[in-house]
Amino acid sequence: MIIAARDIPAFETKDIAIEVMRRRCLSQFLDFVRVIYKAKFGRDFNVLQHHLRIAEAMFKVFTGQTKRLIINVAPRYGKTELAVKMFISLGLAFNAAAKFIHLSYSDNLALDNSEFIKDYIASEAYQKLFPHVKIKKGSDSKQKWVTTDGGGVYATSTAGQVTGFGAGQTEQVRITAEDAEMQAFLDTLDFDIQEQRSVHQKLWKGAPEWLELIYKNFFGAIIIDDPIKPEEAESEKVRTNINQRFDTTIRSRVNSKLTPIIIIMQRLHPDDLAGYLIRKEPGEWDVVSIPTLDTKTKEVLDPSKHTYDDLMVMKKRDPITYERQYQQNPSPREGLLYTAFETYVNMPPGALRARAYTDPADLGEDYLVQIIYKLYNNRGYIIDIIYTQERAEESEIMMAKALTRHKVEWVKIESNNGGRHLGRFTKIHANKLGNLFTKFEYYTQTKEKMARILNAAAEVNNFFVFPKDWEFMWPDAYRSLTGFAARGKNEFDDLEDVLTKIVEDEVINKGSKFTKK
Repeated sequence: MIIAARDIPAFETKDIAIEVMRRRCLSQFLDFVRVIYKAKFGRDFNVLQHHLRIAEAMFKVFTGQTKRLIINVAPRYGKTELAVKMFISLGLAFNAAAKFIHLSYSDNLALDNSEFIKDYIASEAYQKLFPHVKIKKGSDSKQKWVTTDGGGVYATSTAGQVTGFGAGQTEQVRITAEDAEMQAFLDTLDFDIQEQRSVHQKLWKGAPEWLELIYKNFFGAIIIDDPIKPEEAESEKVRTNINQRFDTTIRSRVNSKLTPIIIIMQRLHPDDLAGYLIRKEPGEWDVVSIPTLDTKTKEVLDPSKHTYDDLMVMKKRDPITYERQYQQNPSPREGLLYTAFETYVNMPPGALRARAYTDPADLGEDYLVQIIYKLYNNRGYIIDIIYTQERAEESEIMMAKALTRHKVEWVKIESNNGGRHLGRFTKIHANKLGNLFTKFEYYTQTKEKMARILNAAAEVNNFFVFPKDWEFMWPDAYRSLTGFAARGKNEFDDLEDVLTKIVEDEVINKGSKFTKK
């Protein structure tokens, strides 16, 4: 959905017009983007929903709320323009002494971005708004240039030389949350420009002390844009080198532990730099993940770049690349346990009555799973999946409604972890809905879960038939099943466990014979 941009007034010679525009640009990141972009290219920067999310995340870096940020979004969706070029340009407007290190997998890309930033700063529009930011004479290099206040940019590849230059400043002002007025601002970040006063002492007079401190606290950042080439992401050696280089070299180039580090990239592999840091330092990184297609609403980020049909063609041609680069859902290209499942459009008319299996959540973050299917010609046709982390009270109601809606003949519930309690209350809810026909049965599971899942994988793949577009009907379940690895640790295995149990009962232990159609 395109957000209607406010009209951007033309630059005038009257100081009041410049002052109003300056205030807008310093208080709203996307206003700055639209002004500088239009002045540079003569056309509007169309602001979309994902630009709003990126802008919000970047502004939190300016205010000091975020020190470690990962943004995952598809290529050519404006991430470099916003999170590198515009972010650094505005950062120098806030503090002309700010120091930035910018890295990318390609030395040429990093240098081109650096040159763009210099052009933005030297432009007439930028200089009218922020005349205090001047590039020092003799700073002709794309790789390293400085401002007259000592700030600037050092740009190179992620494998390049970064010693001898640091991001941020060695002495920074610590901002605490003790001041109630300041904390209110940090919580909202949506102040009206007519009520706002100075955010930079050099430009505006009478600034509130706490607001001035926020911007004095920003001294630059390390910004990494696409640290690895897509075609090299499958190489364990290359991934390991990049990840280790971040730990041993890149991370150390901050002049203070308060200096922000920002990583902007499309997901390329479960063990790419983003995946490596998210697993290694859980809770340390703010992660903004922006899929190109909303699987619930089928709304795309930018129809001018990819329509729904475009993405479906891409998915069919190369599902792994589609999931990784465009949905930010990395899965290993090799070592997946299941191949593509067969799908159906219409339920065969001779299918038996629906039956169901349920596995309660073992631990707090595990999923409760209920699979409802119909049997036809020794195949299991999936008709409904409940895959949820909701509390038991909500899950019981969802299960009861599903059992009633599909007229399920019987449901088998694993009793190992509170299953009987879950079944008892689900039955009460079902009875209230008029469902007196579903039989509730219980089973126990004693064999090792992963061994069972691995042993029955081929039968699971051959036995189940899913509805067409099931990835939109149950997106979380789809991601779990299609990304389940045959080796290594999977985050969740609840869904795979239930599917395995069904196959054990319907196929393996019955000795059923069937042929994949």
